[in-house]
Amino acid sequence: MRWQDEHAPESSFPDALRRDFKRQKVDLKIIKKESDENTKYDLFERLNTLGSKLSDQEVRNCLLVMINAGFYTWLQELAISNAFQDTISLSDKALQERYDLELLLRFILLTRVEEEELRGIRDVDAFITKGMRQIANDPNFDRVAEGDVVTRTFSLLNEALGENSFTRQDVGRGRGGFLISLFEVIATGLGYRIRRSADSLPTAEQVRSLALTIGDNEDFRKHSRSGTSASSRMPRLVPFGRRLFASV
Repeated sequence: MRWQDEHAPESSFPDALRRDFKRQKVDLKIIKKESDENTKYDLFERLNTLGSKLSDQEVRNCLLVMINAGFYTWLQELAISNAFQDTISLSDKALQERYDLELLLRFILLTRVEEEELRGIRDVDAFITKGMRQIANDPNFDRVAEGDVVTRTFSLLNEALGENSFTRQDVGRGRGGFLISLFEVIATGLGYRIRRSADSLPTAEQVRSLALTIGDNEDFRKHSRSGTSASSRMPRLVPFGRRLFASV
């Protein structure tokens, strides 16, 4: 099609369509290469309101590529490991929206954060984004050591519980789907334990035995029930997981 072609009117835009084009306004935003990275990200977030809206993690991925492409590649490589993918056992839709990368970021951040900071979390998405920005921009962030914690944790979980590591109702017996509250207790609790004493790992049987007690814990039931906000759940469940795995 052409705007207007006297020799081929059948290939020209109709008058009504040309009028529509002329009446439209085109909003331009100019971002220079040297512009502040936060400005680029904020603009991207504002523009991501029409069409197919991206998930929170898909937006974070775009930010990561802008501020530290190497960190994004490193995170991707960890996320596709068999042990990690087998234990989280997500749906195709969740994987398409890169929820696996969000879980990996949650794991890294929640095994590093102090409990006092946990109590101050009001917006979990903001906490993840802020924490991701900090470690991606930190020249002292040790990817080798952090990757080792991830690999040790999920390899042990895969051996102990496999695809039922974070399943509903009856941990380890495969009822229901992935439950974020169990991830926050088991994955981050075990990861915190490994981060601080990697020389003496618990056995797969010890991990499995502890995981099977979680569903009977009254505190866990109270703070993991449907409708509980993440900001009120995490400050209670993450420390619970740390205490649980400190015993082995």
